[in-house]
Amino acid sequence: SGQALYQAVCAICHDTPHRASMVPDLRQPKTPRDTNFWQLWITVGKEGTLMPAFSSKADSGPLSDPQISSLVEYLDKTYPKTPMPVTPLPAIPIPVVK
Repeated sequence: SGQALYQAVCAICHDTPHRASMVPDLRQPKTPRDTNFWQLWITVGKEGTLMPAFSSKADSGPLSDPQISSLVEYLDKTYPKTPMPVTPLPAIPIPVVK
């Protein structure tokens, strides 16, 4: 299932307490995400990053097409699809000392 696959192949990087700063926190999206987003990055990876291709067809990765589909479905249902809006903190007046 997608959840079991996530725990087996994704969580080691994305959910570790000592996650490398260049490994994204999947709970904090920086861009909108949909099934096409997940499908692309899982299948072919992301060149120039630590994200490898996981498709057995694309780059001799460990996952079959049905496994990738299951993982994509799990990620799409479990993780936020859009970035969270950032609310600026209110300005705090600084007293002027004379």
